Amino acid sequence: MTFKYFEYNPDKSKDFKHNGYNYHFSPYNFLWNDDKYYVIGFSEKHGKIVTFRVDRIFKVKALIKNAVPKPPDFNIADFYKRVFEMYDGEAVTVELVCKNELMKVIIDKFGEGVQTEIIDKTQFKVIVEVCLSPTFYGWLFQFAGKMKLTAPDVAVKNYGIMLKTVTNQN
Repeated sequence: MTFKYFEYNPDKSKDFKHNGYNYHFSPYNFLWNDDKYYVIGFSEKHGKIVTFRVDRIFKVKALIKNAVPKPPDFNIADFYKRVFEMYDGEAVTVELVCKNELMKVIIDKFGEGVQTEIIDKTQFKVIVEVCLSPTFYGWLFQFAGKMKLTAPDVAVKNYGIMLKTVTNQN
């Protein structure tokens, strides 16, 4: 099959990868994870097995040619890791300042209707209600400083306490 693939810009518009490149893809499996469908298969562009979010695939066309066969040792469970989910904790409206490259992460987690505001050419602000919990703070930490919690003060303070606890600093 062939298709175009998109991500999101900071203004929430669709950005077709590689200027609208038509990916040639041999699908092997579908996977439901974190309320999203993924297709896993061989991408000729990448030269390996990759995943694509099904809802970001555009203009699919079936090809009349043989697919690249699935390797005999391919195991979907080993290939794909589970994605973080946050549920427990006190519901609080937080402000996050993110590098532009994280818009797709924000939309994945909170949906296209999430409240955002462009700050400058490199970052944007998100205002969203979340449940404060260690899993929320862990989710933030994975972005290695590309996403910063800026409000409310109680959430920022608790995040700092958690970081100190993890690193055994007083």
